[in-house]
Amino acid sequence: MTWLNTIQAALTGVTTAEVNSTPPEYPVCKHDHVVGIANHELRKLYFLFRQNLKESKVAMEAAKAGQLSHNRKTLLKEVQRLTGSQDALWEMFWASCLHDFPELLGKQCLTIRQGWKIVWYEQQEERRTFFHHIDDD
Repeated sequence: MTWLNTIQAALTGVTTAEVNSTPPEYPVCKHDHVVGIANHELRKLYFLFRQNLKESKVAMEAAKAGQLSHNRKTLLKEVQRLTGSQDALWEMFWASCLHDFPELLGKQCLTIRQGWKIVWYEQQEERRTFFHHIDDD
């Protein structure tokens, strides 16, 4: 079975309860531009990404815990596999958002907020100099 077939099967198996178990954590900020709300398919992709992220953290922690070298090598391979999947799922999520919300095209700072809101925002340029602690007065 190919990786894409595995992902399609996983997406099919994601339940509404699972999706609702990992909502986006951060609230909409005053400078966010909300373009829409993620549909159920986007939410399922987001869930798979978050699940994959958790699994890779667990595997990484196990590898760092000083397991036997053979076991550690196996765990590091698993971390690499999960990280690759994690990156691909994140790209699939945002590619799908760009498809569903074309107003995101050309925007650099994209995120998802509480209530499944898809937003873009302007990157805030912080004025930092060597004397920033004095300049901020």
